[in-house]
Amino acid sequence: EQMLTFAINYDGPIAIRYPKGSEEKISYLDKKSIELGKAELLQKGTDITILAIGKMVARALEVAKDLEKENIRCEVINARFLKPLDVDMLKKSFNLTKKIVTMEDGDCEYGLGAMVKIKVFIKKNSK
Repeated sequence: EQMLTFAINYDGPIAIRYPKGSEEKISYLDKKSIELGKAELLQKGTDITILAIGKMVARALEVAKDLEKENIRCEVINARFLKPLDVDMLKKSFNLTKKIVTMEDGDCEYGLGAMVKIKVFIKKNSK
């Protein structure tokens, strides 16, 4: 709902991907307005970053809760945007946890994991 409102008010082309399947019933979003290219930090952690997009965000929060029982503290980020990706937030989180796992139900070659690899790791190592 928030992303649709953002798209209506955005002055330019935009695409919203609606995956197959039902919507998650977990309410995890704060009510702040969405800013183009800005991810949403849902949970702070120190051991691993879980970066999710779309309906996988709710699943990421469930995984983080399960891992907490094993004393693994997950930072959970709702990517919100694939392009532009919030590289600053991801680099900050990666510098803290040293590990990033992506969760998505989209395309492996051009999806979230590929974007993280290109935008965060390749650019970081090419300088």
